[in-house]
Amino acid sequence: MDNNKRSWCLRIGVHDGWEYAVGQSQQKILFKNIYSQLKSGGKIIFEAEFLETLQSFWLLKYFPELLSAYSKCCHSIDFYKEILQEIGFKNVEIKGINDKSTQDGMLRIGQSNPEIYLNSNILDNMPIFRINNTASQISQGKKRLYKDMKSKNLEGIIKSYQNNIPSNFKSSDNIFFIVAEK
Repeated sequence: MDNNKRSWCLRIGVHDGWEYAVGQSQQKILFKNIYSQLKSGGKIIFEAEFLETLQSFWLLKYFPELLSAYSKCCHSIDFYKEILQEIGFKNVEIKGINDKSTQDGMLRIGQSNPEIYLNSNILDNMPIFRINNTASQISQGKKRLYKDMKSKNLEGIIKSYQNNIPSNFKSSDNIFFIVAEK
């Protein structure tokens, strides 16, 4: 019986707290295992937050502690390209999309609906907030966000952060992923 797969879809995101538990060497093992399970021509698709995309994330203005947390656990685009190619993957592509419908508890869900970040229940279910922010920091960030939303300043702030997105992505992209082929 052939147990090899044609494709794997995987979410690797610090917004899920995954990278706190699994370091670079463990990720490499994971990708090797996936590679061994793929049929020739099979693909891996995984979502990730990259070091290069962090500066485009306007939420950092309100919760600056997130930058420190992300910087410790995010990896660069080159890191992923290098380990995937070293394992044997080819046609490694970095992509971005703008998904305004994303409502799955990921950190960037409020890109199009910032009011989400005022909901404590949503923030409490995001490990990155529980791990890296005190209740006081979260409260202060929510107050600043609310103030900018009411004064209509938020739209300009969001646009200014979108200018920081790397040139290989569109300024409106809010989900980033890698596709690689065996």
